[in-house]
Amino acid sequence: MEELKKKYSELLCFSSEKQGHWMNHSKGVGFEIGLSGRSEDKNSGEYGKIDIKLFESELEKFSAGTQARLRKELNGLGPLESLVQNTDIDEILVHGQSAISYELSGKLYASEDKFLSSSSYHRIFETITEGFFKSISYENPTGNGYWNGFRVHVIGPPIAKEIQLSLRRIGGQKIKSLRELADRDFISEQGLNLLYQ
Repeated sequence: MEELKKKYSELLCFSSEKQGHWMNHSKGVGFEIGLSGRSEDKNSGEYGKIDIKLFESELEKFSAGTQARLRKELNGLGPLESLVQNTDIDEILVHGQSAISYELSGKLYASEDKFLSSSSYHRIFETITEGFFKSISYENPTGNGYWNGFRVHVIGPPIAKEIQLSLRRIGGQKIKSLRELADRDFISEQGLNLLYQ
């Protein structure tokens, strides 16, 4: 993961040199990066997105797997992309830049993948919340909405140390019986027997 972060940082430095400057923006959620050649209008929804064409020559230096992961970080959903695409996953919990977990078949697992930078974390946060959530602040630390087939819940400081997301898939796997609750460790055998009485 540290090596991947290093390669991602090298790509951003390469693009910065090619473009000639950084454009730093703030949209309530923290530091965000945009590259020149894109709209600077904060209301346009374009700033903070990265033109992948700027990186093609540099990406070709990496293995196919590394290229795919860096592309997701640059212009996709980063470490969330494979989780969002896996319809067996019912919920994704983003505890911050460095901690992601997900619910699969009623059990919670820690993801081995992480965001490669704070800027990509905030960009992806804005991609998910753009349609229903404008900013997060101490006065407005929570938000709720819908995105791409998920119910989304947002919390930030002072409720949490950093911005956190919960994405619950709409129409996910449904519990069909009390026996299934026990099989998924939602309830003990003793509790199941009490319900049957």
